[in-house]
Amino acid sequence: MSKQRFFHLRKPARRIGGSHVPSREPYSYPDVGATRTAPPSGWAVDRLVDDVGVGREAFERAKQAISAYRMFHQSWIDLIHADTLAEGAEVVFASHQFGMWTLNACRVVYVIDEEDADRAQFGFAYGTLANHAVAGEERFLATWDKQSDIVDFEVFKFSLPRHPLVRMVAPIARSIQRKFSEDAVLTVKRAVQS
Repeated sequence: MSKQRFFHLRKPARRIGGSHVPSREPYSYPDVGATRTAPPSGWAVDRLVDDVGVGREAFERAKQAISAYRMFHQSWIDLIHADTLAEGAEVVFASHQFGMWTLNACRVVYVIDEEDADRAQFGFAYGTLANHAVAGEERFLATWDKQSDIVDFEVFKFSLPRHPLVRMVAPIARSIQRKFSEDAVLTVKRAVQS
């Protein structure tokens, strides 16, 4: 994957069967799974959470949206390839900024599907591979609090710029990451409420 071009003037073509990501490509950061506990020190951390609905039906719709990777259905993001959601699934997306596209590859680190008397949660975290603008991990999580009946959706990540050009424009890169989080929450909210 690292031998492929990162920047593209045209949108990268969608491919069948995960050909954008060679099997066994390692994660591009050391703390795999840290979104479950605590992000590593020295990394940029971002968390955005918002209410997306009420009740069991809203939670089920949020689960469907997450399973279908709806967070990537944006005007400036194109989901190039996504395996069925499971640990180890490959996710490749193209992102469009400043007249060019970047190709970004990730792998699902873990999936959460839990329910007890007080709450239910569903989501996943993925980690970046060699062909990604940044290094780090991002978690997408829907939670249904049964006491309040509120369903919320959270995007939580830690990252550092990886590509030299991205390091040069780190504040801009962080604002793009924040925009993705905001758009992801809005997209899931719309999917739940439609």
